[in-house]
Amino acid sequence: MNDFGKRKIPFLFIIDFDFSSAYVLSNRETDTDKIKFSFDSEESKIKKEIDFEVKPPSFSDFETAFNKVKKEIKGGNTYLLNLTFSSEITGKFNLKDVYGFAKAPYKLYVKDRFTVFSPEIFVKIRSGKIFSYPMKGTIDADIPNAEKKF
Repeated sequence: MNDFGKRKIPFLFIIDFDFSSAYVLSNRETDTDKIKFSFDSEESKIKKEIDFEVKPPSFSDFETAFNKVKKEIKGGNTYLLNLTFSSEITGKFNLKDVYGFAKAPYKLYVKDRFTVFSPEIFVKIRSGKIFSYPMKGTIDADIPNAEKKF
């Protein structure tokens, strides 16, 4: 990344959710069958509907987690929290189809690995300045021992 920056070459860096893979690619390497991304575009490339089935968590699992969240809120340990679960999704589509179908301004597809999409801006460069927009719930790094509190 430092080399690309020194040479003023635009690049994309990707770190997957479990930190098992990282990619640093110049802009010439990104628009391929292996890597696709889109910023600031709500348009879906696939106009048809896709059929799928979702196997959500059980009500009991959700209720247990929800009660833990309520306890932490009442205890004053948080005021903002995203309660999420993995859900099995099945259908006649692949990750590239999901990428094409998603209506989100920020999308990424890594062949045979993952696809992600989000409505939230994380970083924006405007007039030579970098602006960051942390996700809700991101801890303030100025808090003493912030790195130990997550």
